[in-house]
Amino acid sequence: LLGEVEINVDSDDARDVSVHAMDMRPEVLRVGAASMRAPAHLLYAGAVDERVKRNVPEVARVEKGELVISTDTHSGIDIDAVERQARARKGARRSAYLTGAYIGVAGALLLIAPTAVFSILFNTLDIAAAWIRVFGVLCLTFASYYIGTAYGDAKGSGAEAFYASTVVGRLFVFVALTSLVVFTGAQRGLIVLGIINALSALVMHAQLRASRL
Repeated sequence: LLGEVEINVDSDDARDVSVHAMDMRPEVLRVGAASMRAPAHLLYAGAVDERVKRNVPEVARVEKGELVISTDTHSGIDIDAVERQARARKGARRSAYLTGAYIGVAGALLLIAPTAVFSILFNTLDIAAAWIRVFGVLCLTFASYYIGTAYGDAKGSGAEAFYASTVVGRLFVFVALTSLVVFTGAQRGLIVLGIINALSALVMHAQLRASRL
């Protein structure tokens, strides 16, 4: 429930009205003379709705003249199971953050000091420093996918969070590969790969914007 619900009833009848939803984040909710408090993002121009989807059935009822939103324990849905799933998703997000962090740190170190870092595990004579930096770019890109998806999932974006993360990641690939060519003398063919990633990122961004209209 993300929009507006207004139920015009007398005060006596309002006590018999209930509004049920699996995602209770309305902009406006009014039953008779009782109204919910306005969400914080409606109080400031350009503010973003920071309310998190709970994935738990909720019900809104009028109690003592006030509109109260609480967990719907009579929905027939196993609340404990839903909450266990929510905890599991939280654990998955934490794991994704950690994975993204260590991949990101590895990628940054490979970009900054490719030979020194690569030599910790491998023989640097087997590969040129420029390609080690390319590997660092890929590490940072994958890190943005993990961290961006976990962050977006926490905000209720679901799979869209991953798609949005790929936009940022692929634009980064374009900037990073182009910079390697310009500043380190890497092979110019990397720019072609960068342009392909940039174009695909722009297409994905356009599709995501269209899906929200």
